[in-house]
Amino acid sequence: YVEHRIVEAMELVRFIQRTARGHAILLGDLNLTPDSIEYEIVTKFGGLTDLWKGDETFFTFNLPENPFYISNDPALRIDYVMIPNGNKFEVIDKGYIFQETEDKSIWFSDHSGLQVRLKLSKCPSDQISRFLPDSNTDMLLAA
Repeated sequence: YVEHRIVEAMELVRFIQRTARGHAILLGDLNLTPDSIEYEIVTKFGGLTDLWKGDETFFTFNLPENPFYISNDPALRIDYVMIPNGNKFEVIDKGYIFQETEDKSIWFSDHSGLQVRLKLSKCPSDQISRFLPDSNTDMLLAA
């Protein structure tokens, strides 16, 4: 099984290298932990920075307050937002989203959603205009 996940990580990196030209934002449920070889492949060879790297208290799966909690399993971080290396983006805000409804006993998922607000910081203005209305625009991403 680990071998298949390594191949999947390598295929993801290959896709990013062929299509993104240094502008990839990868977000979602990757089902890998920060200490895994697959994580190392995606971040090192994919040229991506994990926005929660080094935060040992930030978990997205199996949180005790989530009704889907499994008491014998540890909390994990398996959901990510990754941006290109090189400070092309300024992180304005990041955190959890979609954790609960008005009825506190119901969550949308067994995972906590992630939210990030980014601002494009280092990009020629002619490239910005192709993607955003103006250089002062920020992007809200949710996974």
